[in-house]
Amino acid sequence: VLLASMCCHAQYFPHVKFSKFFDNRGQDMAKRIVKSSDEHLILGGQTVVEDAWGENCGNIWLVKADTSGNILWEQEVRMAGCEELRALAPTQDGGVLFAGVTASLVHSEEQGDDGYSGNVFVGKIDSIGLIEWIQSYGGSQLDQAYALATGDFKECMVVGSSHSPDGQVGYNAGMSDLWALRLSDGGAIKANQVLGGPQQDWGTAIVQAPSGDFWVAGFSHSPSHGTRMEGQGWLL
Repeated sequence: VLLASMCCHAQYFPHVKFSKFFDNRGQDMAKRIVKSSDEHLILGGQTVVEDAWGENCGNIWLVKADTSGNILWEQEVRMAGCEELRALAPTQDGGVLFAGVTASLVHSEEQGDDGYSGNVFVGKIDSIGLIEWIQSYGGSQLDQAYALATGDFKECMVVGSSHSPDGQVGYNAGMSDLWALRLSDGGAIKANQVLGGPQQDWGTAIVQAPSGDFWVAGFSHSPSHGTRMEGQGWLL
């Protein structure tokens, strides 16, 4: 994993101030970087290692570093199956929320794509790198998170896609739907919403609005006002 610092002034090309490489025990890839509430950096991604059956499998790997690139802590989240990190969001206590798709914390037999079957997962790590909680959410088919954002009262909102008509999802309009989850500080579901039509729909980005509500962006192939949307952007 590479961490680089660059400065850029008007009319000048970026200048590299430093670069650091971080290495874990597998093939390592950073997917996201955020600034923590205590002014440090948190990187998240995967370290890919062989599982018990000799297959490549991704574990979540998170690193907290200062702004000079010195590691403050690192945490590899090892579970029974394979995971992919999709999103990070800093928390008020200097920690981080992380989310994606998991094949480990699945409570029912998946009926979706064998290569990607899994559920949404969200976890919380505190300011010193200790895992506070990890929860999974979904139904009998493929459900996955793409983005999350922290909100008021230490809550968070997660958006992604769901193929499940059952479980914690409870409804499917056809193929995949945008699925939004509102979670408490400990990961309990406070509300969830399915949006979509008969084709592929999913949420890919979310940010909190000044009002305390959330803006969600995504992608849709479903009909809109009687006209099929061939890969249209979606803003809610």
